[in-house]
Amino acid sequence: MEILTADSSKLPWEQKDVDTRDWFLVGSTTQVPLIVASYLAFVLLIGPRLMKNRPPFQLTGIILVYNILQVLGSVFMLHVGVGLLYNIVTRKEQCVNDSKELQYMYFSALHIYFLAKLTELLDTIFFVLRKKDRQVSFLHVYHHSVVFFYSWALLSYKEAFVFVTVIGFMNSFVHLIMYSYYALSVLPSISKYLWWKKYITKIQMIQFSLMIAYILFEYTTSPCKLPKSVATHLLFNISLVFALFVNFYIQTYKSSQNSKKS
Repeated sequence: MEILTADSSKLPWEQKDVDTRDWFLVGSTTQVPLIVASYLAFVLLIGPRLMKNRPPFQLTGIILVYNILQVLGSVFMLHVGVGLLYNIVTRKEQCVNDSKELQYMYFSALHIYFLAKLTELLDTIFFVLRKKDRQVSFLHVYHHSVVFFYSWALLSYKEAFVFVTVIGFMNSFVHLIMYSYYALSVLPSISKYLWWKKYITKIQMIQFSLMIAYILFEYTTSPCKLPKSVATHLLFNISLVFALFVNFYIQTYKSSQNSKKS
């Protein structure tokens, strides 16, 4: 993977290549893997052992504030995504890499998205501290780890891709719905009226199926074709997460419906 280089005497979008090496957590090859390793160690080993003989933390106020901030962050990322997509569509350049200004906008938006994925690792930490062990599933941990790691890897990659913007836009929209539900569910007076939890999982499955279709479309038809290695990696991981979500939906909702009927 080639790290981007630049001439610091010029404006960001006037540089020969957009330089992300000095951006927070991007240039180092050890910081992000260390964060992922620490996250996995805490949520799978250290945290459960620390909480084994302790009562669960409630964390109601902290989680409410956290979810509200995630909602606001999702709104902001949607705003950034719309702006970037508008600029990509309305310009004459066929590919993001045809314009250094577009390329800089792309990597700036991706950096914001990457930092949002960092904060979302707190989801699992809250589950551990509240002893919600059932929610610390392979699906949950794998999804959070991989999305965070891939966001970082794409920030250090030489090329900019429209599909990343589209996928980030879809993901931010889903997270807006999801974290809105989580914020409301913290409030006892409101949580009993929330009937649409299972539809969030359906929306997530639709999201992943659209991502798979869009990557295949971009790879086969776009003049800015994805490298085969990038497309293969993304298709494998998104397909795996999609299958895990389908399994979760069947086990959680279909099985419970059959039990009620019985």
